[in-house]
Amino acid sequence: MDCSGSDTTGAVFRNTKEMWEHELPGGQSGDWYGKAVDYWAHQPATVNGVLGGFGQVSPVDVRDSTVFLREAASALLAEKAAGKRTLTVLDCGAGVGRVSQELLLPFFDTVDLCEPVPKLLDQARANLT
Repeated sequence: MDCSGSDTTGAVFRNTKEMWEHELPGGQSGDWYGKAVDYWAHQPATVNGVLGGFGQVSPVDVRDSTVFLREAASALLAEKAAGKRTLTVLDCGAGVGRVSQELLLPFFDTVDLCEPVPKLLDQARANLT
């Protein structure tokens, strides 16, 4: 599937291949991830920092995600409620742990965090203990 779009600089791409060629000259995918980690490493380790200055985001995102999670995992959640299983989830790109704290912890017995920026992971640990 191909799509068109633009990046934050206003560059317009006819398809995803063109976008990646622009973002990764020479095809060095490690450069892209390095740029992302470097960007987040320079943002404040706060909810406001990881939400790009919009830390006052409406609770609607967590409310709607909760509805989705209850519907998508209803059978698993019923087994957990009946004491038939424990549930573990992985929060990829966990940032400072906002989603883990507000959405995942109420449903799951164990929430593992994956976050490549040490200061964000340190803050998530502090926020979640």
